[in-house]
Amino acid sequence: MKLIDLLVQEVRASAAYNSNVQAAPNVILWTDKLRQWESALPLLQAAMPELIVLGDYAPERKTGPAIWIKCVVEGVLPDIELPTDRTPIVYLPGYERRDLRAIAACPDSLKPLAELQYRGCWWIYSNAGRDWTANAFLVSSNGGAGLDVAKDEKTQQVMLRVLPEILESDREDLSNRRLEAADFNKLVSSDPVRDLLSWMNDSQACRERWESSRWQALVGICETEYHFHPEQDGELTAAELLCQRQGSWEGVWQRFLESCTHYPQLPQLLLKVQADLAASGASYPSINASEEQQLERDLNGLLQLDPAKARLSIGQLESRHAERRNWVWHALAMAPLAGVLEHLAEIANATSNTFSGTDPEEMASQYRESYWRADDHALRALAYPLSPGLQALVQGLLDLIYTPWLDGVTRNFQSLVRSKGYPGIDQVNEATAEYAVAGEAVFFVDGLRFDTAQRLAAKLQGLGEIQLDSNWAALPSVTATAKAAVTPVHDRLTGRLTDRDFEPSLADDDKDFSSHYLRKFLNEKGWQYLEEGGQVTLPRMPGCKVVTLIRKAMLRA
Repeated sequence: MKLIDLLVQEVRASAAYNSNVQAAPNVILWTDKLRQWESALPLLQAAMPELIVLGDYAPERKTGPAIWIKCVVEGVLPDIELPTDRTPIVYLPGYERRDLRAIAACPDSLKPLAELQYRGCWWIYSNAGRDWTANAFLVSSNGGAGLDVAKDEKTQQVMLRVLPEILESDREDLSNRRLEAADFNKLVSSDPVRDLLSWMNDSQACRERWESSRWQALVGICETEYHFHPEQDGELTAAELLCQRQGSWEGVWQRFLESCTHYPQLPQLLLKVQADLAASGASYPSINASEEQQLERDLNGLLQLDPAKARLSIGQLESRHAERRNWVWHALAMAPLAGVLEHLAEIANATSNTFSGTDPEEMASQYRESYWRADDHALRALAYPLSPGLQALVQGLLDLIYTPWLDGVTRNFQSLVRSKGYPGIDQVNEATAEYAVAGEAVFFVDGLRFDTAQRLAAKLQGLGEIQLDSNWAALPSVTATAKAAVTPVHDRLTGRLTDRDFEPSLADDDKDFSSHYLRKFLNEKGWQYLEEGGQVTLPRMPGCKVVTLIRKAMLRA
């Protein structure tokens, strides 16, 4: 594991909380009184897109004053988007924890952030609440890398000077030996390809951070190995050579593919390179950008077609653009339309045929075999990370090729139910009909659609033997009705005209079916109901299995 990956893991882990007694933190505060981590900020922000920095206003680098940071954390700035699945991290160079805690003495420029300490958490070293220094992270075995680093002044100075290079090193390469200044210096010159890519990614920052000896070493290597002079030829020439991938540059290109996210500004440099007619878009982002623009125009043009022609055209576009999903630009989120096109093509293919049958069971069989993919890919297309404009385009295409098909499917099914009857009347409780006492656990998940269940089954494949079954839902398929219908105590329930909100009542008494009666009737039948935070121990016996139902109200684990 690289040290940068370990650092990211530990910083994010500081947001862990006990949901039984705590609310999720809104932010992670990272103080750094000595500004030791500043030199590694480009690398840190590339590895943690949710990281924002207190400093001069530079939104393109996710840096700004305290009031701007508050707005970013609250998600009210349309031009700044943080990952929705991560807790925002606020890096505060030049400040320590007590600067925020002593609000009365807190600098005015910092006061807008003071209240975040009550809604967030700290990335701190030990219970004393000290800053995580670079040395502490490297040597600590509790939340750090557990390395043996010499304490002499020279070693500590070199360590800070080459901190980005240290973070990009594998932990195993630095373990089981005492690290001194000479060891850290070797990191500087031992990887010229990394230095070359780092310089191309941000030439000014590298020149400011690197010692003259390191820069001159890179210049010499570039002249002899890569046949260009960084000072005389500049970054654009290096970008042209990288895109061409000739000779020794092929090795540089392969390194870029392996660690492209560590060089977030490099693709913008490569975009300036003009490709010739014989060039491959796999290494020229300008070709990929042109293809994305053309694909957007083509997809917009489909909105004027009828559904059948639109589906045919989507398949043709998929044949043309599928290759781009293997390019590095797709991994760098520079080909979003090529990514979502895969799902649109699957939907177009699935909806090109009429979906009906001789009876509801036949339609169900067809859905289980193939047509569930249409719903699955529709959800994936809607969830794909796109700009608002492209999201609207995808929604328009779904309205054209998916919504009418879905409406037809629904009407076909309703017609069959009218003529053949609904087959789920006697089948909705099969999942719990043969419950083995102390041998099974049943998890109730609200609205577990078949397409969603397929995703869950795929994720569980590596954990053991998985069997996916399906049942007909109770009607109406709302929580109040369906939840009761699949419980082992459904035989104690009935429906009355006086029932409210489709919630059944007790068969032997005109009372609403409540959680009290659910627990009581389950206990009478030998079921164990797990309360919030409860635990259950299943015996290790042959055939012991876990059955997943449709909501967490029955059993919780």
